[in-house]
Amino acid sequence: MKNFLYLFFYIGILLVIASCSPSKPSGYSRYGAFSETDEVTAGETALDSVYFRYPYRVEIGNGLAVLLDLHNDSHYLYAFTYPDWQPVAPFGKRGEGPEELLSADRVRLCAPDSVWVLDANRMQISCWKFTYCHSQYVF
Repeated sequence: MKNFLYLFFYIGILLVIASCSPSKPSGYSRYGAFSETDEVTAGETALDSVYFRYPYRVEIGNGLAVLLDLHNDSHYLYAFTYPDWQPVAPFGKRGEGPEELLSADRVRLCAPDSVWVLDANRMQISCWKFTYCHSQYVF
């Protein structure tokens, strides 16, 4: 029994001595100043009447980009030309009518001429057809 106590005592002393050894360098040098600096500037861009409160998802296809705005004032969906990002039309009005949505969760451009939207609160899928004539989209 006495031998075990001496053994634990010596192991404890060895652990204390080993833990007091100097630590290895981290490998990262310390910087007093950066060798290279960049300046970031911002500017204002004039916008038209498209304002988003919480843009959530973007679906892009067939030269059209449809943006889903979750917390909107009037419309859930906004269509833009792609890659120019020129506004086409807002659609998917908030409401309980036939052409309106209670919520919009998923947007898909499955066909070349339609936008499909899932309204989870109503448990239905709505479809909007559009045409491309005279180099602009018409819903």
